[in-house]
Amino acid sequence: MKRNGIHTFFNRNLILAKLISIRYLSEYFPKVAAHIFSGIWFKVSRPNLNPKRDEWISKSIPFEVSHRGKKLPVYVRRHEAFIGQVVLIHGWSGRWDQLIKIGDALHQKGFEIVFFDLPSHGENIGDESDIFEFSEFLKLVDEKLNLLSPIVICHSAGFLTIALAKLTKGFPLSKLVTINSPAKFDYLIEVFEEKIRFSSRLIPELWKIVDKRAGVVDAKTQLDTHHMASIDSKSVLIFHDQNDKEVLVSQAEEMKKIWREARFIKTQGLGHNRILADQMVIDEISSFCLGNKSLEKN
Repeated sequence: MKRNGIHTFFNRNLILAKLISIRYLSEYFPKVAAHIFSGIWFKVSRPNLNPKRDEWISKSIPFEVSHRGKKLPVYVRRHEAFIGQVVLIHGWSGRWDQLIKIGDALHQKGFEIVFFDLPSHGENIGDESDIFEFSEFLKLVDEKLNLLSPIVICHSAGFLTIALAKLTKGFPLSKLVTINSPAKFDYLIEVFEEKIRFSSRLIPELWKIVDKRAGVVDAKTQLDTHHMASIDSKSVLIFHDQNDKEVLVSQAEEMKKIWREARFIKTQGLGHNRILADQMVIDEISSFCLGNKSLEKN
């Protein structure tokens, strides 16, 4: 077995051992269990980078945003036609180049594309982060670039990032596209609770850790994305694949309850990530951003 293989094997088994211990500790020592759980929860994994990444960067203007002692790169791909601005936001343990085909299509239409890896993601230094850090970073991006009420396209937990940035930082946006996204932060905890089957006594202790990390009194209230109902539902496009095993389609249905007039398109067989490269999805996003009607057949 290669060295990297041994390292991966060791890490996976270490995490498995910790998860098993959390299940038993949560009943009698919930504070200890929450501490162990948070150490896993905030960890970021690193998927392979898209080979087209460097080509995109070479055609863009680089900027730097100083955040918590680190200088993080932000890129803008200009277009001389400039019909609008689009911000791409990836999900947890993701990277901006997962949305590169969407960015390509919109740039060809005349949109300026703003893209970046979130803190501790992609090529950025670090191995853990959280939604509050993401929202802080988004506000700094806005201040650096003076964003022009852009269209925001987000994948997975990228929605929670923009939701919090909109609520607490006043992040500007004109339209919102969500792709296989959870409707609420609580869902992330519920998924782990179901899979690990830990005691509910752990949850209040976990929220205390989140409060301390975020530097707020009641993070749970701040992360209640139902306040996003203030966004005009006509300016929202929701995608979700019925076979997504990471974020269930019921989350998109929750969003639709909030944004009753939003476009809601279900796909099938694309899963959590392949949906980002699907041509029908890309065409629908392009049509939505251009202000056209849905291409979906009734």
